[in-house]
Amino acid sequence: MKPNARPEWVKQDTGKDLSCFITRTGMSAVLLPDTTEKKNCRCSAVFSANRSGLNFRENSVADSFSVIPGSRQAVVKISASDTPPDYYQFDLDQGANARLNKITALNQSPVKTLGKSYDLLYKSFDGMQIHGIIYAKEDWVKGNKKYPVIVWPHGGPDAQEIHRYDAGFQYFVAKGFIVFAPNFRGSTGYGKKFETLNDKDWGGGHIKDYPDEFKGAVAVVALANLFTLMSSIPQDPAWQGEFRTEIGDPVKDEALYRERSPFFHVSKVRTPLKIYQAGKRHPHG
Repeated sequence: MKPNARPEWVKQDTGKDLSCFITRTGMSAVLLPDTTEKKNCRCSAVFSANRSGLNFRENSVADSFSVIPGSRQAVVKISASDTPPDYYQFDLDQGANARLNKITALNQSPVKTLGKSYDLLYKSFDGMQIHGIIYAKEDWVKGNKKYPVIVWPHGGPDAQEIHRYDAGFQYFVAKGFIVFAPNFRGSTGYGKKFETLNDKDWGGGHIKDYPDEFKGAVAVVALANLFTLMSSIPQDPAWQGEFRTEIGDPVKDEALYRERSPFFHVSKVRTPLKIYQAGKRHPHG
């Protein structure tokens, strides 16, 4: 994808997927502003390959969009999986006539020693097609040698992995690992129906969308208890409605909460596990 320098503002169909990350359709990239209540999102900036302007590296993506506080200026981050990001600033009031002004100079050329990203489509346990992204050295993909794999499920769970530059992934590749980042059911970027497939099913189908046999595992600020999670959610109706839709009601769905909370299943852990968690006040601990 070669996005250009002219953002085109369009009305967003609220029946489709909404995300503050990139959603790629054909030769275009859609940037959606991050809002407190996603249903209020109405516009997006579209950088299309068939419009004239700046040429970015092939397969470049925009994975961050921010409005500068107190101004009508916005900044977008653009990178490729094997190239560090650069940041571009533009005027929101200029609409389709806005020009992207480069404000950093990191994204000069790809680094040959870095890994590249590759798409992987596969069938899950129930036959559903799942999309994932693999980070690896180019010669590894062409050869027959086997390499150790790190499976990296994204957080959210309503989020997604894209073909972006990730310093952590590149570190693992440099150490001889392949990184596999699955966009399991419930991920954004594949339509609203797909995003809601894990509603009231946290710890269910989306966990089965990637391998479950490992030599070791690491939990980074992981969710341990749905009861404490729900008790930490603000009482605002929008917040409460969102989480009750996704994980259920702590009273009506008490059995489900207990079934899906790792806190109640510690004795079942068989894989060596290292836990990185926040302080004792962290509501999810």
